[in-house]
Amino acid sequence: MGENTTIRWLLFFFMPALFVYGLLHVLSSNPAQAKRTKDLTAEEEAGRLVYNKFCVGCHGVNGDGKSEAAKFFRDKPPNFHTAVFRWKSTPEGTLPTDEDLMHVLNWGLPQTPMPSFKLVPEVQKKAVIAYIKTFSDRWKKEKPGKSVYGQIKR
Repeated sequence: MGENTTIRWLLFFFMPALFVYGLLHVLSSNPAQAKRTKDLTAEEEAGRLVYNKFCVGCHGVNGDGKSEAAKFFRDKPPNFHTAVFRWKSTPEGTLPTDEDLMHVLNWGLPQTPMPSFKLVPEVQKKAVIAYIKTFSDRWKKEKPGKSVYGQIKR
């Protein structure tokens, strides 16, 4: 009976303490992300929901490309905080156009883990593009580069 009572007391005090610890950990695990989401426009908030549904698994909660899945990719997802993209029509060192980002969402990137999201409604893809731009201040300071398509001469 003594051992049973000890176990009950441990469960009585330990389990609530463990629950509170877990709750506090979850609530404080990403204060920067929590603060960031307060300042989102309606479109960016809609994009955040789309991002959490389709993108977070590879691009990470913080948009840094450091997800559990990304550890296994040869071609790592971009870090949206740097706003440096490899697949775009604009010159090196410039931001991509919205059309570039939409093209990647629609068609994916062949021979990489990036799938096509052609079947996702356009309004949701535009919203996720708006949300992706919230990860970097470059989008506030710079304009996308001018597309070089059609400018290459043979």
